[in-house]
Amino acid sequence: MMNVLILGCTGSIGENTVKVCKDIGYRIIGVTCKTSYTGLADIIERYELGDNLKYIGISDNESCDKFKLLGLNLKAKVFGGEKANIHCIQSMKYDIIVNALNGSNGIEPSYYAVSNCKRLALANKETIVAAGDIILDRAAQYSCQVVPVDSEHGAILQCIEHNPIKRIYITASGGPFWNLDKAQLSKVTVEQALNHPVWKMGTKITIDSATMMNKGFEVIEASKLYNLTKEKIKVLIHPQSIIHSMVEFYDNSIKAQLSTCDMKLHIQYALTYPERINNGYEELDLTEYNLTFHKPDFDKFKCLKLAYEAVKEGNSLGTVINAANDECVEYFLKGKIAFTDIADIIEKVMNKHDNIKAESIEDVLSISDWAKTEARI
Repeated sequence: MMNVLILGCTGSIGENTVKVCKDIGYRIIGVTCKTSYTGLADIIERYELGDNLKYIGISDNESCDKFKLLGLNLKAKVFGGEKANIHCIQSMKYDIIVNALNGSNGIEPSYYAVSNCKRLALANKETIVAAGDIILDRAAQYSCQVVPVDSEHGAILQCIEHNPIKRIYITASGGPFWNLDKAQLSKVTVEQALNHPVWKMGTKITIDSATMMNKGFEVIEASKLYNLTKEKIKVLIHPQSIIHSMVEFYDNSIKAQLSTCDMKLHIQYALTYPERINNGYEELDLTEYNLTFHKPDFDKFKCLKLAYEAVKEGNSLGTVINAANDECVEYFLKGKIAFTDIADIIEKVMNKHDNIKAESIEDVLSISDWAKTEARI
C-alpha cells in the first residue's frame, strides 16, 4: 500500500486527492493546510483519516493552536508555523507527496519533497515556473519521479512517445473573457473573473485562468518538464475542455488525450503512473460535444505573451513573473487595481529585473522576494 502526504489538503485539488486515495486504497499518513483548520478537521473526520495519520501541518500558528483545541483525539504529530509543510515532509520517507499548495508557497516544500519521496505528484505549477531547473535537477539526484497533476501536462505525458516531438498544443478553456474585446477587459470585476465557465478551482488559479496567466505558467512549465523551446509550444483556446493537450510528431500525426472535466481522473493518473486502474468516475460521451478551437489573442491576453518571453529569455525571469503575479492577483482581489493592470505591472517588474541564473533555492526565494516588493503599489 502506498503512503501519501498531501500538502494543501483543504483546497480543491487536495480534497479531490483525498477522495482518489480512498477510492484506490492508498494510505494517507500526512495532511497540511494554511489557515483552514476547521476544513482540515472536517476532511479528517468525513473521510475517516484519523487512524492512519502520522503528521499534520498547519502553517499559520494561530490556526494551528485553534486546531489543537478542537479535541479530535488524534495520534498524529501536529506541526505549526511557516515551516510546517517542510517538517511534515522531513519526518519520514513517503511513497508519494502531493503538492497542492497555493502559489509561491509551494516552491520550497517541493525542493525538500523530492529528497523524501519516490514520487512528487505536482499540482503546484509555480514550483516549475519559478524553480524548475533546480528542483528537477535535485529530483534526478534523489531518483524522485516528478509527475504533473495538471490535466494539460498529464495529457502531454500520456501522449509522448520515443519519437522526437515536433510541437505540443496546450489547450485552454479561455476562461470567462476570451471572446471579450480589450476595452471590455479593463472593466472586468472580481466577481466576473471568479466565475469560471468550466472548472471549479481555488480563488488565485481562477483569476490566473481569467488573465490566461495560468496558461502562461503551463507554457513555462512544459518547456522545463519536456525540454521544449517556445517555438514547439502552442496554445489553443478550446472552450469545451475535453482535449487537454496534444502532441505532434514529425510525420505530422497528432496524439491527443481526452476526458471529462473531472480533476480526479488526472489526480488518479499521477498517483498510479504509469499504470491505469478502473474507477467509477464519469465516462466521456463525445456525442454530447461539438469540439472547437481558436487562436489566442496575445495582445488582449498579455500575460500569455509575457510567459512566452520568459521561456525565450530563460534564467530567473520565470521566478519574477510568478512572484509579481502573486502580488498583482492579491491587489486585484482586494479591488486595488484593474484587471488589465495585472499584466502591466508584471511587465514593468520583468523589465527592471537583471535576468541572472539562480544557482540555489535560496537564490530563487531571494529573487521572488525582490519581485514581490517591486510589484507592490
